[in-house]
Formats: sequence, structure tokens, C-alpha cells
Amino acid sequence: MGLPEKVLSDSFFSSVRVIISALRGIIIIPIITNFLGADSYGTWTTIIAFVGLVTSSGGLHLHGSLIRFSQDEDMAEVYSDTLALSILIGLATAVSVTVLGLNTDVVSLLQLDSVDKVLVIIMISFVIFFNMIFEISSNFPRALGEIRLYDTILILKMTVETVGLIWVFSTGLSIFYGLIVIITVSAIANFTLFVVYNYYFSLPVPRMKRFRRYISYGLPMVPKEISSSLLANGDKYIILYFLSPTAVGIYAVARSVSVSITNFTKILNPTLYPTVSNAFDKGNIEQLSNLYENVMRFYIVFSLPTFFGIIFLSYPIALVISNNRIAMSAEVLIPVLTIGFLFRGFDDTLSYILTADQQTKIIGKITTIAVLVNIVLNLLFIQEIGLMGAAIATLASHVIISTLIYIKSYQVVEFAYPYRSFIRCLASSIIMFITLHILLDDFSAQLLILVAPLMGSVLYFTSLFVLGEFDLKIMKQLIPVDL
Repeated sequence: MGLPEKVLSDSFFSSVRVIISALRGIIIIPIITNFLGADSYGTWTTIIAFVGLVTSSGGLHLHGSLIRFSQDEDMAEVYSDTLALSILIGLATAVSVTVLGLNTDVVSLLQLDSVDKVLVIIMISFVIFFNMIFEISSNFPRALGEIRLYDTILILKMTVETVGLIWVFSTGLSIFYGLIVIITVSAIANFTLFVVYNYYFSLPVPRMKRFRRYISYGLPMVPKEISSSLLANGDKYIILYFLSPTAVGIYAVARSVSVSITNFTKILNPTLYPTVSNAFDKGNIEQLSNLYENVMRFYIVFSLPTFFGIIFLSYPIALVISNNRIAMSAEVLIPVLTIGFLFRGFDDTLSYILTADQQTKIIGKITTIAVLVNIVLNLLFIQEIGLMGAAIATLASHVIISTLIYIKSYQVVEFAYPYRSFIRCLASSIIMFITLHILLDDFSAQLLILVAPLMGSVLYFTSLFVLGEFDLKIMKQLIPVDL
């Protein structure tokens, strides 16, 4: 099995995880907005964004070290070392967050005066600690090349969390009971995974002398992790400061609709990291070139019609997952944000070329440049034009990072960009978009969401087939033969 076939085969299972993740967002948004209000959803997304920022940056990209060094060393030793290091760093990070939180006016900023401040900060710190440990344990199967097991672990954890969150929010309990759900599920998942791994691999005692190499590899990625988190959520902090939690909730709804376009590369990412690293170490540059030509084609084929579909269904989707007030405000933001995420989808996969070549500093510098542009534009625009300013800032930063990552990765592995596929897919998408507007103009929002995707898919792929782009072989590669 060649690299493109292997990546697509593994990604079939990743697609299930991505779908569940997307459904989780779709389900949680209307529950919080309808039972607790848009301001509570804004507060929830801000807290989760902060947890993600601290977890990714404080974790020193140790999961990347686990995956990278497990390719040619004893995997159990690398896991044991990175897990121990993650626990130590996690404890230090949790303590730091607690001290910082107790000395700042976080609760008032989030408009949660009725909630005990100490309890709020402690819960957030616990979530961060358990998430940092889970980042290592969940990626161990990925380091072993067991992508399906990796996806299964994430799917199980995500499903249990989602059920718990639905119960909490639908009964009218506050968002901090949701944090308790996340803490409980994460603690159980971490303990279970450690017991299972120790049973099968007899994990050795960690050696501190090896910690330095893992930190040396991951440390240059910290600016990238921080910048990536700020690119994803920094605008929310600025919106919260200058506007309100309600404004954050509106923006988060628009962003949740738009970001779905990147799901196609999220499907590929779990298997790309170890696969690209392994191929690069073996000097299989020609195979990598072929792989990325196929990856680019895969993304273009599925992302372009999704882009036009999101634009067409922007208001109906926002209305179904929230309410009319939020949908009307989010509708104008979605097209701008979706263009930005369309660009961002490209660099998700291309960055693995640079990590395989251990050029993590380059990724960090590029992402830092993009986030600085994002912050400056947010500060300038949000006060002048409100939420649209945040959307424009996001678009500009994503274009910058995608362009620079493409240039740098191409210098390492040259691959042919499928321009012909792009033109055919663009033409088919436009045909689909215009036809849907003509045929479905008078449909209700609920009916549009049911009918438009199916009709659009038929129109799009029929157009691709007529234009000579649609190839049944690539679809066969998506389905593993050993299911």
C-alpha cells in the first residue's frame, strides 16, 4: 500500500471522530444558548479557549516529541518519559494558573459574580492538568501507528463528555457543572489508559536525563502552539474585553459554522504526522511529493463545495443551532470567516513536512507573525466596526500563515499543485451554488438544511464527472478493504 492509500485508509476512521466532534458543537450550542443564554455560551467558549491555550502551550508539544522519537526508539520508554514530564509540567502549570487567577478579576470579566471565585479557578486548573496528561496518553497509539485506536479513544471520551454536558446544560445547571463533567471524564480516561498501557508494555521507570531532548524538540513549537491558540481564540478575549460575553457568543456561533471547512484536513492529520516523519527519515521524498499532490487534490475536491455550501446555508445553520437574534448577527460574519478557514485548511497538512525536517522554529516564527497581525488588526477594527473587524483580522492572519507555510514546505518537498482540479472544482461549485439559489429560494431554514446538502452533492459531483475530474479510484482509496 502506497503512502496516499495508507493515509486515506487510516483517515476513514478519523472521519468518524471529526463528524462526532462537529455534531458535539452543533448540539451544545443550542442547548447553552436556549437554556442559559448567549452570554453563557460566550463565557463557556472563552473558558474552553483559555484551557486550550494553556494546555497546548504549557504542554511544550510533548505529544509531538512522543510521536517523533517513537519512530526509531523504544516506544514504551519514550511514552514513560514524556508522560512523567507532562505530569510535572502539568502540576506546575495548574498551580501557576491558580495563583494567577486568584490575583486577577477573571470572574467579573466573565460576568459570573454569583459564582465562588476560588472554585472557578480551581476547576479550570484541574481541567488544564488532566488535559495535558491526556494529550500524551491519547497520542501513544498514534506513535505506534495505531491510528484507529487513537481515534477510538478520542471518540469514546468525546461521546461520554458530550452526554454529560447535554444532561448538565439541559437541566439548567451552570457551565461550571460542565467543567466538573470534563474533569471527571478526563481523570477516568487518564487512569484507564495508564493501566492498560502498563499492562501491555510494562512501562519502564522514567529517566530524567532524556527529558532535555524532548523539551529541546518541543520547545520551539511553543510559540506555534501559543500563536495557533491565539489565532483560534485570541479575538474572543478581545471581543470579551471591548464588547461583552453575548458578543463572544455570537462570534463563536459564526466561527463554529465557518471552521467546519477545515474538518477535511483534520481527518488526515492523525495519520499524516507519523507517516510523513517515517517517510522523511527513510528518504522517500518522491513518495511524499506524490502524497501531498493527492492531499491537496483531496482537500480541494471537498473543501470548495463545502465553502459555497456554507455561504448558501449560513443563516439557516446559524438559526437552527442558536436563535434568530444570534443568527442575524452571525450571518454577515460567516462568509468572511469561511474564506479565512478555507486558506487555513491548507497549512494544517503542510506543516508536517517542516516538523519531519525538524524545522519547528520556522513554524513557530510564521505562526507568531500571523498572530501579531491578528492581534493588531483586532485591536484596531473591533472598536471601529465590531465583530466584522474580528472576522477581517482572522481572514488576514490565515492568508498570511497559509502562504508562508506553503512556501517553506515546498522548499523541503516539491509537489505539483493540482491547478486543473482547482479550476474544475471551482466551476462545479459555482454551478451548484447558482442552481441551489434558483431551485431552493423559497424553502424554510429547516428544509434547506435537509435538502440543500443532498441536492448540492449530486449537482457538484455530476458536474465534476462531466468536466473529467471525478475519479472513482480515489473514492475507493477512502474505504479500507479490511473493515
